Amino acid sequence: MVNLSDTGMPLDITHKIPPLESGDRLNVYEFEQRYTAASNIKTAELIEGIVYVASPLCFESHAQPHGRLMTWLGVYEASTPGV
Repeated sequence: MVNLSDTGMPLDITHKIPPLESGDRLNVYEFEQRYTAASNIKTAELIEGIVYVASPLCFESHAQPHGRLMTWLGVYEASTPGV
């Protein structure tokens, strides 16, 4: 977002907006302003004035073990009568 200062020179105000971080205490206006400016954050919530930013999941530490567990449970279910 570009504004003009009193001198007529363009100013980039996105550099003046602090980053959005978990634990910040903000009002709705401040939260929306920071959330819009933070292109690297996919999910953030404001609950009773406190910011909660979701941490990104890593494939190897979450998805790969999850897939193995689901495969194991599926094989167990298929080979166990009455399940």
